[in-house]
Amino acid sequence: MRWFMDPFYSLTERGRHPAATEIAAQPPGAADFAGLQGARQALIVSFRRNGDPMPTPVNCALAEDGRLYFRSEPHTAKMRRIDANPRVLVGPCSIRGKPRGPLAEGRARILPAGESQPAREAIRRNWSLAMRPGEVAMDSLGVSLAYVEIVGAARAEPGS
Repeated sequence: MRWFMDPFYSLTERGRHPAATEIAAQPPGAADFAGLQGARQALIVSFRRNGDPMPTPVNCALAEDGRLYFRSEPHTAKMRRIDANPRVLVGPCSIRGKPRGPLAEGRARILPAGESQPAREAIRRNWSLAMRPGEVAMDSLGVSLAYVEIVGAARAEPGS
């Protein structure tokens, strides 16, 4: 299925709003994820090994306990960056990645399959009517997906 999705990711990268790159280079402005309340998309800024910020808009869900969830194919660059460095910046954005609020610092963790059910349910509850066909199609096509949990830096445990 990768042959199908890789061109899609390339196309979405070219369509990313220029302001996403600009805000990614700024220090975080929010202390928590309050700005993500009710948001369906979040700008996730992960970091390359050399420290360069890489913004990526994703469909997301903010759970009642304040954890943010999103899903992606395991082989994507953002997943490799998160695996290497769990520090992320996150904030609300448009579907193209145009920031709609300040970024907050958080720590991301790729969830093992056995822990992904709360993430899966939170994301499904957050789909809009327009998002449902695309998300259901990804599920139906058998696209391999991994779930990511992000907690605010204030909630992250020391040393995690």
